[in-house]
Amino acid sequence: MQLSAWWDLQGLIYGELLDSKVRINAPFYTELLAEAVRQKRPDNTKIILQHDNAKPHTAKLTKIQELDWEVLPHPPYSSDLAPLDYHLFRDLQVTLEDVHFNDEVKTWLTNYFDSNPRIFDIIRSLLSRWAKVQEEGPNVVYK
Repeated sequence: MQLSAWWDLQGLIYGELLDSKVRINAPFYTELLAEAVRQKRPDNTKIILQHDNAKPHTAKLTKIQELDWEVLPHPPYSSDLAPLDYHLFRDLQVTLEDVHFNDEVKTWLTNYFDSNPRIFDIIRSLLSRWAKVQEEGPNVVYK
């Protein structure tokens, strides 16, 4: 199973556990993201997207261009721009080590987001990190 999730400063926009056989390619990714934003943030007219350098995220995303979303560069090896890798995913790995049922994982994720406002503080802290990337350029390595 794999977790597909997007956040903004207000909270979780989309979260779903997908079968590990589901292939997340660029069209799947952009359609899912666009629909989630339409449903959760219908009044947002200015979308700024930052994602890692996984292939579905870096493929030529004509849908994102069509939606007129701004995509922030993600410098390689910039762990500070992917803080959830070290918070949410570490917590997931430790807590769910012996959980093997999708319903248990879904319940844990729901409870985690409901009881963990620090996740959104972490996301808010990205604003200053993104500003630093804009100032120094996308090819600088951040630690």
